[in-house]
Amino acid sequence: KSMKHYYIILILSALTISATYAQADKTKTTEKAADSVKAWKFDGVIGLNAGATNLFFWSAGGNNNANVLTFAKLRLQYQKDAIAWETNFDTDFGLTWVDQEDDQLKKTSDDIKFNTKLGWKIKDNLYLTASGSFKSQYAIGRKYKKGQYDPVISKWLAPSNTELSLGIDWKKSV
Repeated sequence: KSMKHYYIILILSALTISATYAQADKTKTTEKAADSVKAWKFDGVIGLNAGATNLFFWSAGGNNNANVLTFAKLRLQYQKDAIAWETNFDTDFGLTWVDQEDDQLKKTSDDIKFNTKLGWKIKDNLYLTASGSFKSQYAIGRKYKKGQYDPVISKWLAPSNTELSLGIDWKKSV
């Protein structure tokens, strides 16, 4: 046989070995990616509630009204090896309309709450943690007084509260 045939067999063998090696690496990479995805958990609820009351032929008094509330409670968790990270976002905003002379539209609910906590496992169920939280509101708030102009008592992100802390967290094992 000619030398060409040996070179072709050698080259094909080298390509086959490298393709097999590349496939093995790809499988390991895919497994690592799947493990990374399993480490994350996301859940929550988003909603919109609405209601209305219409009073007619009602001798006891009362006012027609309508209300709406929108909300979200979201949680993102990461747990892998010695790291645990949990982030929560809770928010809601609600308005009520009342068929009356003064203050027909009122804010009934207005919250922004964001919390995050990152922990490093130091022993069994104990984690050294760093956490932070932020709380505020979306819309202006008013002080409602019958027969008077309703002065503004709060605004977008004012007031707001930010907290940062370090500590030890105990997590019950599952």
